[in-house]
Amino acid sequence: MNRGYNLLDCLLCPNCLAKLVHLKSESLICLNCIQVFKIEDHIIHLLPSKLDSCGRTEDEVWKNHEREGIEKPPWMALIHKRDEINYFLDQVLPDLSLKGVVLEIGAGSCWASSLIKYRFQECYVVATDISPHALRKGQQICNIIGASPDAFINCDIEHLPFAPGLFDVVIGNAILHHLTDLKRGLSFINRVLKPGGTLIINGEIACGKLFSFVLQSRIGLAGRRRKELGVNENAYSYQEWQKMLLDSHFKEIRLSFEKNWQYRLYHWFPPVYYKIIGGFPQYLLKFIPCGIRITAIK
Repeated sequence: MNRGYNLLDCLLCPNCLAKLVHLKSESLICLNCIQVFKIEDHIIHLLPSKLDSCGRTEDEVWKNHEREGIEKPPWMALIHKRDEINYFLDQVLPDLSLKGVVLEIGAGSCWASSLIKYRFQECYVVATDISPHALRKGQQICNIIGASPDAFINCDIEHLPFAPGLFDVVIGNAILHHLTDLKRGLSFINRVLKPGGTLIINGEIACGKLFSFVLQSRIGLAGRRRKELGVNENAYSYQEWQKMLLDSHFKEIRLSFEKNWQYRLYHWFPPVYYKIIGGFPQYLLKFIPCGIRITAIK
């Protein structure tokens, strides 16, 4: 893919998956369902007309960051994500050899897309998120890092508005457990990947049913976040992750355990917990909460 607006030729309507037509008024229109999609501040807005409540809540969470006083400077968003960024720099980027077209799903403040573009300048990088407020913050973050993805697109993972087989790599950080319908989201990801393309997801959790119940209860972190923010905080077992990826027609699937306590310093409990389970055998980790990295080939 060439740089610039050639990407517009590969965009589809998130409602009916018909091809979009680029208008002179810096907008796109679907001639099938006659819906217009705006392009504002270098962000292409392609959310479906029907978005579930959790999807709408994700943007509200980002809006709340900007309410009640002066908005915090963008560099503070980098500090907030320092554990994830350090992990990505130390454990993920060195293992990557990226070429072609790369899609980040659930990019949030877009720091990963920016670091990928900084490292792999020849790649065409597309950063997407369900929240336009997140992408606007991401544009500021990219200015700090010194590299910006080639496109910012406001869209939903469960309605990815791209032509089939467009991307060589789809990457995300702790995003899949937020989806309302994970199987649908995985099927859309598979659809937009080229044959032989790779899905890479960092920062997810695998846990057994008992621990899943505790995590999502009122005393669990996931349960509290769901109650306070209204966002999806699902939990899946190791076996459930494998099955859903297989059902979504991925072929080579690898779930790697992430046990590094050094990248979990945001609270006192995670580093203590991961120090304890650091010596546990692999088979036991399949039944207790543990971070995983997902790598799957189409």
